[in-house]
This record gives sequence, C-alpha cells and structure tokens, in this order.
Amino acid sequence: MPNSPVLVIHSRGDSVIPFWHGQKIFALANEPKHEPVVAAGAALLANIASIEEELIQVKMATSGDALRYPGRLHEQLAYLAMLLEDNSAPTAAQREVATLLHERLVVQLARWQAMLQKDIPALNDLLRVYGVPQLDGAAAP
Repeated sequence: MPNSPVLVIHSRGDSVIPFWHGQKIFALANEPKHEPVVAAGAALLANIASIEEELIQVKMATSGDALRYPGRLHEQLAYLAMLLEDNSAPTAAQREVATLLHERLVVQLARWQAMLQKDIPALNDLLRVYGVPQLDGAAAP
C-alpha cells in the first residue's frame, strides 16, 4: 500500500523501541507530510503524558528506582490502602491524606475527560481534513 496514509505516533519515553525508529519511519513516509497533524498529535501526546506522570512514576524501570523517584498518585493511594488493611478506623491524618489524594485524582480525571471531549475531537477534525484515519476516543475509560 505505497499510497496509504501513515500516522506515526511514538513517545520519547518509550523504553522498548528507541524514538529514532519513529523518526525514521516518518522520514521514509510518502509526501505530503502533514505538519499540522504531526503538531496536533504531539500536543495530544504531551497532554496524555502529563496526566500519566501525575498518576504513575514513569521513570521507574527497576524496583530500585522506587528509592530514586518519588511515588506518584497511584503509589500514594496504594500505600494509604495498605495502611488501612487491618480494618481499623482511619486516623484523622489518614482521612486528610485520603481527601487530598482524592482531590488530585479528580483533577486528573477532569483533565482526561476534557481531552476526550475536546482535544481528541479537534484532532479527529484535523485528521479528517487530511484524509487520515481518526482516533476512537470512545474506547477510552
């Protein structure tokens, strides 16, 4: 399919496939290359990455990295849940921490919903203009 449109999306943070692979595929793709689509896709990926970085520690590659990098929201909630496993009533401090973590989670969920409702449809509109297959945001949670 030499004339089929190609959409290349690759993260600089990919620890399995080097980023230069995606750059090489893009360089080899047929013209015309649609820079507005590339820029919009990069902006969407940056938004997704910033949400992900709030939820999980993306720098951890080994178990020893837990000592090098601070735990993110997921790890903090997991630790709080572990503290409450004995079914005793939570302390005032634990309730306060739970409230703060919940507020941070609500912010990230709102960012995710805004992306699904605004950013993905906007990118799909742009993809449609260039005749590129669209993203299916309905499959996201």
